[in-house]
Amino acid sequence: GSGGEQVDPLRYGQAKVDNGGVANADEYAFVKIRYKLPSENVSKLITTPVTAANEVSSFDSAGADQRFS
Repeated sequence: GSGGEQVDPLRYGQAKVDNGGVANADEYAFVKIRYKLPSENVSKLITTPVTAANEVSSFDSAGADQRFS
């Protein structure tokens, strides 16, 4: 509508891609983080899909930042 939508369209519905597969089938999740620093007026949006490429074999093999979070 007006561009002021509060909820994004569904990402994991029944949408099909041209080759017959399901769109985004390799994703576990899609992370969206919006933040604004105290001195800023405009927020920033970070988005990233979570796929098998993000997996680690064990907690101990994860990086320090991932273990901390």
